[in-house]
Amino acid sequence: MEVIRAKRAGACYGVQRALDMADEVIADGSRAYTLGPLIHNPQVVADLAARGAEAVGSVEDICWEGAAAGDASAEGSASAAGDVPAVVIRSHGVTPQVLAAVEDRGFTVVDATCPHVSRAQHAAAELAGEGCRVIVVGEAGHPEVEGLTAWAEEAGGKVDVVAASEEIPEGLYDPVGVVAQTTQRRENLEAVVAALRAATPDLPIVVDPVMVATSGAHLLPDDAVEALRGVLRHASLITPNLPEAAVLLDEPQANGVDEMIGQATRLLELGPERVLVKGGHGHGAESVDVLASADDVQVLHAPRIDTVNTHGTGCSLSSAIAALRPQRDSWDAAVRDAKDWLSGAIAHADALDIGAGGGPVHHFYRWW
Repeated sequence: MEVIRAKRAGACYGVQRALDMADEVIADGSRAYTLGPLIHNPQVVADLAARGAEAVGSVEDICWEGAAAGDASAEGSASAAGDVPAVVIRSHGVTPQVLAAVEDRGFTVVDATCPHVSRAQHAAAELAGEGCRVIVVGEAGHPEVEGLTAWAEEAGGKVDVVAASEEIPEGLYDPVGVVAQTTQRRENLEAVVAALRAATPDLPIVVDPVMVATSGAHLLPDDAVEALRGVLRHASLITPNLPEAAVLLDEPQANGVDEMIGQATRLLELGPERVLVKGGHGHGAESVDVLASADDVQVLHAPRIDTVNTHGTGCSLSSAIAALRPQRDSWDAAVRDAKDWLSGAIAHADALDIGAGGGPVHHFYRWW
């Protein structure tokens, strides 16, 4: 029998991070517990246990005389004990109820939830909080999926877990939000999204790729940018600002209207039906945007208003377009009316006088 040995073997980033965090806890002889094994490797789990990091099935399985279940302030609880053991949350993450139980029993929490999983948890909760029915694409019963479901449900959302597009429930109502188990294949996620779109073919989708801050800082890692490129073909309209358009195309930032038109045209090749390149990061007396589709390219002008209170202008414009599209006969009308509203919101921003530094635009200037 031929044995072929892999050149490389190891753990993923999230698991390795959790192992490193557990090692830091027990390095000085401190006691720790992990909620479930940190890695699917019995030798590594046994080694951790021998060095002071024991895997347990639940918080209730931790036997420590200083823990007072449900009352961390009771006599003999963590606040009165000298050596408080740590509970390491593994990379899959946990439900908010489990996290609360760990804190209530007085343990030191070492949250080794993979940052990618944390981002998915926050997204699930945010979607639910916005009134979405949340579709979790993943393996039912998997700890990460159970966590995603629980975070969305705690925020008041109804949740469906689907492993493939065939499992999408009937009778879905709008709006629907989608999050995925972080180990899902991109092709499976895209198939679920495509099936959801097919169920609502006339639903306009505006994608605002919030990738680059006003400061110039990149908000997404490279792999997330690549994944975002794959999503754009599902969009009715994408609304990148000048730095974001450059990142999506892996090109220098456009300088001037002609280059903006060129980038808008090339962004159409990524699959969206329309592109609005927002020129708020540009210079000059006018703020110039470019709206492009397969049939037409329009250059839209608005006066550039002298104020430092422009926080959230790009997001506000994209949201206004999405809100106005069902009320207007065309995308052109929705975009133009949204730009008119935003110009007024910026012009009245100084009246808010909120906090220090650059403040928000005045979204409600037409009413107060």
